[in-house]
Amino acid sequence: MSILLLRFVERNAESGEMVHASAIKLFILIKKYLLGLNNVMASYDIKPPPETNAGSQYFNINQCKSFKITLAASKALTRFTDGGQLPDGTGGQTGVAGFPCGEVIVVNKSDKQIEVFSEDNAGAGYAFQMDNNDSFTFRGQTSTGGVSAKNITDNDAVDIYIRAQFFSDNPAR
Repeated sequence: MSILLLRFVERNAESGEMVHASAIKLFILIKKYLLGLNNVMASYDIKPPPETNAGSQYFNINQCKSFKITLAASKALTRFTDGGQLPDGTGGQTGVAGFPCGEVIVVNKSDKQIEVFSEDNAGAGYAFQMDNNDSFTFRGQTSTGGVSAKNITDNDAVDIYIRAQFFSDNPAR
């Protein structure tokens, strides 16, 4: 575009439509503009997009992980851990390492009815009963280790699915 402006000024000066003094002034203004623009563009630091979350201002604070959990046979309670599951024979077992999260979504695709417990409620008998194709989100968790489940239909080991995440929506910052 700048070259077109310079040619326009030059052509008008040669044809007499513009006084040479005005053409020179216009050349100087265009040159100053272009030099200023080049200086701005040269100093603008374009960084490549981050390949990891480390050091990025766009750090993804909603780290998520999905698991397939195999519930133990014989209607035994299974605690959700960071590697999947852990048979829980104590009912209210605490201190189990889980994947850090703020909520755990449980999806029952086992063709069985299951009971899901949050925190120490397994010993107290407080459970969410979930039929096949039901899903439920347990919020207010600190890790998947705070949730456990068992098959209550029969003595089979069955697979269910969970998703651990910190929040469902984008947080307002």
